[in-house]
This record gives sequence, C-alpha cells and structure tokens, in this order.
Amino acid sequence: LADGMTDGIRSRLVVRDDLKVISRASSMYYKAAQASTRELGEEGVHYVLDGSYQSQRSTSGPREVTLNLELIRVADDTQVWTYIDTKGEADIFTVQSQIASEVIARLGIPLVDPARAAAAPPTEDSVANDLFLKGNDYLYRAREVTSPSDFRIAIDFFADAVARDPAFAEAHAQLSVAHHWLWEIYGDHTDDRLHLARDAADEAT
Repeated sequence: LADGMTDGIRSRLVVRDDLKVISRASSMYYKAAQASTRELGEEGVHYVLDGSYQSQRSTSGPREVTLNLELIRVADDTQVWTYIDTKGEADIFTVQSQIASEVIARLGIPLVDPARAAAAPPTEDSVANDLFLKGNDYLYRAREVTSPSDFRIAIDFFADAVARDPAFAEAHAQLSVAHHWLWEIYGDHTDDRLHLARDAADEAT
C-alpha cells in the first residue's frame, strides 16, 4: 500500500517541467538506504514527502487506512505541511489526488493541468489493486536480488489483477514489463514469452 500510494502521488505531481520528481527506482533506493534529510540535500533534493500508514478492519468490515504524511523542506529540515486522516480503502485513490494538490499548493507552483492532479483511479476494484501492488513488490525486488522466480510470482499477481479487472491498463503494462524482463534479463528467449509481453502491452493501450 505504501509503495502504491507513493506511485499514485508521484504520477499526480509531475505537472510541469520545473517540478522535478525523482523516479520510483530512486525513491526506493533512498528508502532502502534510509538516507537522512541532510544526505538528500547533498543530492540536490529540496523537499521530501514522507509518510506512514496503519491499516485495520473497521467494525463494519471494510478496511480503514490511517495516513500520516509530512512535507519537509530539506534546507532547514522543517515541516511545512502535515496530513493525518483515516479513510476507507475505497477512498485511497481520491486521497492521492488531494495530497498531490495540497503539496503543489504548499510549494507555490501554479497547477498547469488541474485534471491531472485529479486523475481517475486506475481501477475501482480494491482486490485487483492489492494484487497489482504485490506484483510490483516482487517485480522490483526481483531486479534487486536477481531472482527469476520473483518475476514469475509478479507475473501471476499481475495476471490475477487483470483477470479481475480487464480494463486495468497499468496492470497490463506491468505484466508486459515482467514478461519482457524475464525474456531479456534471464534469457527466456522463447517466442511464447515475447508474445506474452506484446499481448499484455497491446491490452495496456
């Protein structure tokens, strides 16, 4: 969920050329390295959006998520904005848009394309989204520890996600990536593997 929130907010922050948002791979690297604010500043970072969450079942059954975020100005290690709220699982996509819009406002950056910050969720199916996030976890972990079995687990998760929601374009795209990396990195140079990557890419578009 944390990585999924990060990706969702990041995609809504890239609204103009003078706001540089680091890639998923870079943010995961800094997260794993537990880099300090000072170290990030030395890398040229001006602001950090940090956060955590707690997930629990509500008395009525659906899962609730408590989010705790803070926007930090690296220059003086100061909080310039905080966000604490509890939302239902189904509201997570809406929250991503709200957080991105608030961050942009706090940075004083004019919003060139308001529709982008309020982008529609990639899927309305929470189970499909959970499968997608698990697939991403295995996909990127696979590249770090070079385990082909993790690629295959990621493929299974993405396949299950698109089976639940055939219109889930991002899951189709990641399914294509997983097949392609298995073909390119681990030498599974079969026609079937390449066709699977192409078919998933076609579904994504």
